[in-house]
Amino acid sequence: MKTLLAWLRRRTVPLLAALILLIGLGVRLVDVTDAPFDFHPTRQLLDAIIARGMYYAMQPNADPALRDAAVGMWRSGEVYEPPILQGLTALSYLAAGKELLWLGRVWTVFFWMLGGLPLFWLAKKLSSQAGALTTLAVYAFLPFAITASRSFQPDPLMVCCELWAIWALVRWGQRLSWRNAALAGGLCGLALLVKVTAAPLLIGATLAVIFFEAGLKKAWQSRQPLLVALLAGLPAVIYYLIGLGSGSTGYFSYWTLSLFRIFLTGSFYGDLIKLLGSLFPLIMLAAAFAGLCLAAKPLRRLLCGLWLGYLSYMLLFPYQITTHEYYHLQMVPLVALSLASIGEAVWARLQQTEWIWRAACLGVILLFAAYSLYLNVRVLQAFDYRGEAAGWTRMGEELPRDGVMVGLVHAYGFPLNYYGWVGVRSWPTVADMGVQTLTGSSSATFEARFAEMTRGARYFLVTLKDELDAQPELKAYLNDHYPLTEGDGYWLYDLSKQK
Repeated sequence: MKTLLAWLRRRTVPLLAALILLIGLGVRLVDVTDAPFDFHPTRQLLDAIIARGMYYAMQPNADPALRDAAVGMWRSGEVYEPPILQGLTALSYLAAGKELLWLGRVWTVFFWMLGGLPLFWLAKKLSSQAGALTTLAVYAFLPFAITASRSFQPDPLMVCCELWAIWALVRWGQRLSWRNAALAGGLCGLALLVKVTAAPLLIGATLAVIFFEAGLKKAWQSRQPLLVALLAGLPAVIYYLIGLGSGSTGYFSYWTLSLFRIFLTGSFYGDLIKLLGSLFPLIMLAAAFAGLCLAAKPLRRLLCGLWLGYLSYMLLFPYQITTHEYYHLQMVPLVALSLASIGEAVWARLQQTEWIWRAACLGVILLFAAYSLYLNVRVLQAFDYRGEAAGWTRMGEELPRDGVMVGLVHAYGFPLNYYGWVGVRSWPTVADMGVQTLTGSSSATFEARFAEMTRGARYFLVTLKDELDAQPELKAYLNDHYPLTEGDGYWLYDLSKQK
């Protein structure tokens, strides 16, 4: 018995870390089979369409008509990242013998929890055991992290690869060797390949490691930074610059250069603070800044590199950082790591008090953590989106298939694409046209835009009826010129017939 207690005492921290990861995994798998309308369905359904297309392309005995439809929808969408997560999901479909969309969620949850390991090791190495457990708990249990990390999209995989890469960079900085440099460069390259938006954080981490951990002179004399840079950049250059070519440069020109003026508007900063406040309690962000200031020098230097990298990352995506929550998923491990020194300081202070106060403090913390997890589980169970998926399926069965369809539709038509097997050429919403105005790309008249977008189309579908009301010119034109058929949840205009 004494031997067992001694073994448990020596392994208390690893066992607690494993328990945190297991609980975090379990919470994220609650209601895992629900339809992906809980968090940014546009992005989730795009990846579902890609995974389905890859699955049908892999199937030798698939129905030819279904294969052509699935692959056609996959190929018709704009995709900027390599379909790594989607490919793994498609292979999972093959192994299961059928398409099970929730397997995509399982992969993202797995990768997010896998990213907790290097984050824990980093915090333990640069802070303390108490700081490492604090960091891991925030990473695993933050409500925004729970919601976003079970979303079927590549961002959780990117964060996982980022954390492994940062851990490898710190390891290389503490002990320069060609082997450690190759590992760090290779993991950075993998993270950048998954999604190139990982670049600012990884550059910040690399500069912090070279300047403060390894030493600039020593690192430069070793020539190892060249290997790190080569292995980190080569996969991304091959895929994004050579493979996608003008697609990548066009994306940067449209979403960064054209929208940079957003930073000059007063509403931008209010919108950013409002969004961040909805994802992270503002007191937590204040505590994270305090933790950065209180951190030991090695951790503080790394955090400074990471936060400066994150600020530069936000400069690259001025529109998305105020409208897309998942663009801030990388911020979760940064906040968690910044809170390591707070956890360390609290534990050090508790060590100086009587045992009853330590027990009371830990009990209250555990009580609040348990209640927070309970609320998260209730939220996940409260909404059932299977009915919405069934509604899109029914709509797909009702709609005609004898012509091209343009639509003012939900989520750019992806729900109808995926569940109804109906391809839709999406008409821009008011928000989309607002972005076009900001970028200076909306000079065409309504008549010219309508003629261009409906060229070769037979039908105009509307599922966003409020959005149609917000575009009175479009509504009047459709009602004045084309006959209308009303269905369950949609209006369908026949463009081949004039009133």
